[in-house]
Amino acid sequence: MVSATSVFVGLALLVCVLYGEQVNGYSGVGNEERNLDNIINQKELRNLLSALLRTTEKKAIDSTCNKNDYIFNSIAESATTGQTTPKKQKVCAMSATPAKRKRTTVCSHNPSYRTIDGTCNNPKNPDLGSTSQAFKRVIPAVYGDGVFLPRLNGKDNTPLPSARLISTTLHTNTESLAQKSTVLVMQWGQFVDHDLTGTPLHQTESEELCCTDLDVTKLHPDLSTGGSCFPIIIPVKDHYFTKRCMEFHRSAAATGSSPREQINLLTAYLDASMVYGLTKETTDSLRDGAFLKTKGDNLLPTSAEAFCTLENPDDWCFAAGDERVNVQPGLATMHTILMREHNRLVGELSKVLPSSATTADVLFEEARKIVSAIIQHITYNEWLPVIIGQDAMAKYLLRTGAYTYDVNTDPTIANVFATAAFRYGHSTIPAFLRFRGRKVDLKDMFFKPTEVIRDLDAVLESLMDDKRQNSDRFVVDQMTDHLFETTKENSFDVVALNIQRGRDHGLPSYNGFRKACGLPEVTSFDKKKFDHIFEDGVMRFSNVYNHPDDIDLFTGAMSEKHVTGGAVGPLLACLIGQQFQDIKYGDSYWHETDDKVKGFTPAQLSEIKRMSLAKLLCANSNKLTEVQQDPLQVYHKFNNPMVTCTDLPTIDIRKWKV
Repeated sequence: MVSATSVFVGLALLVCVLYGEQVNGYSGVGNEERNLDNIINQKELRNLLSALLRTTEKKAIDSTCNKNDYIFNSIAESATTGQTTPKKQKVCAMSATPAKRKRTTVCSHNPSYRTIDGTCNNPKNPDLGSTSQAFKRVIPAVYGDGVFLPRLNGKDNTPLPSARLISTTLHTNTESLAQKSTVLVMQWGQFVDHDLTGTPLHQTESEELCCTDLDVTKLHPDLSTGGSCFPIIIPVKDHYFTKRCMEFHRSAAATGSSPREQINLLTAYLDASMVYGLTKETTDSLRDGAFLKTKGDNLLPTSAEAFCTLENPDDWCFAAGDERVNVQPGLATMHTILMREHNRLVGELSKVLPSSATTADVLFEEARKIVSAIIQHITYNEWLPVIIGQDAMAKYLLRTGAYTYDVNTDPTIANVFATAAFRYGHSTIPAFLRFRGRKVDLKDMFFKPTEVIRDLDAVLESLMDDKRQNSDRFVVDQMTDHLFETTKENSFDVVALNIQRGRDHGLPSYNGFRKACGLPEVTSFDKKKFDHIFEDGVMRFSNVYNHPDDIDLFTGAMSEKHVTGGAVGPLLACLIGQQFQDIKYGDSYWHETDDKVKGFTPAQLSEIKRMSLAKLLCANSNKLTEVQQDPLQVYHKFNNPMVTCTDLPTIDIRKWKV
């Protein structure tokens, strides 16, 4: 099973806690009588959650948190939010006094290649950047009790507004298409995100529903009993929902953390783990000798565990290095393209490497090494400048060129990056895609591999032809009202989930991060003083927030005017730019390293830098013969013309000949 529930959405798969005092209801929530059993189809919702939440390990739970007392984790917000299904992750139920994670790392691998789990990258600290490590903090956490209670109150100590109320007030369903860039910008970003972030949820053994029989005028009793529930209260007279509560489980706590810290199940490196997996067991299950397994028309193999909806008898759920592969067809297409690229490289390498001395393992690792380098090169050379702009690329030394590894740079993913900053992409997701004349709503594509099985090229063309939504405060209702929808009342709101997740993780407010990035704080709702920061006026915030210091990071950052040449405002350019700087300079296997063991020869590196996203898509499509020169930008006869696939430069594999 896998993928999403509390919702990456539950999209971004995802999901240990102890809270303190009870607080009165959120603003926007009345004291009227409620009958949730009549509002929510409990059976249907339970079926949805049980399909998406998987039990991975069961242990006794005890409030004393002895060494044998654990809760198990299951999936959190799938594909869209950056949470994933943990496997065999033991987390102490009492997050304030968690059991220590024990790992003895012995670096005995072939130093020419990365380890699968990210260990042994940093010679001083072999665990740095590896799987299942705590996130790092840009600035200290702000918990309600200073330790683990979510951020619940504002500057004046009154309850913060409901995350759903903020979503419906500020993140409205307004079409705001980017005029120059394609949906592929969003799709590559999601693909990269699944190489970097995956947060497990705290889940109890009973997999209970948080909204059942809840008094919505009060916070959930789990806050005082150590449970996992932190549900989102839906205001009266919501424009879509009649139910008053949205399911939400807190993220699991990292072992040994106090104040509470959350876990990144993935490596911090841009190492193609979404293609190859995080454990040897997963990697081996995907391999067929030196090749990656395929099925049907050179598509991804079958997963026996994945959750998806099969529309045709011959369809199957896909297996890949990251279990979120099935969330939507664009993501599955990217996984397929990189799987094919690996297999193409294996075929080419087998022609130039001596067969007598080259094992299947060597062929596999050489291809994996090149695939990782291609992803790094395309991400930093083509995609990242579109997001943060050239000024930030220069400021954070992200442009291609001379490279020196810094053993003192910590590549660990920052909590704010995974929980808020890199979720900017949710606003860029379109309400629908067009597959060769067929318009398909986003809500009808979740967890359905059919479009990829039917015609992968049609999905590719849609990603390159359709315009993405602008990166701003506006989010399509397919994501805010219809996320993972089974019936009208059984769906989620990705924006509300993002805001609630930030509070769950103790993220400081928007102003706290503005100050950390050297940007002026918003000190009032005075339009004349601060209208230059926000795209359409600071006054809108006063409709839901009592004070500028209360503004949640995701909402504030998504409302900023964009930096020159970028798709985000100055705060997100700072947070994203700094993280990608750490990822680059904290990676001893970075493709531009001059380390003769870990890196490439100068001739090989030159070939890798000839590879482009356009060529990657051309070489691994079914039958595409031409694409626009820059697939991230819309076609233009003069500025971005169509080019023939065979005319695009590619890697000359002869440079790998021994």
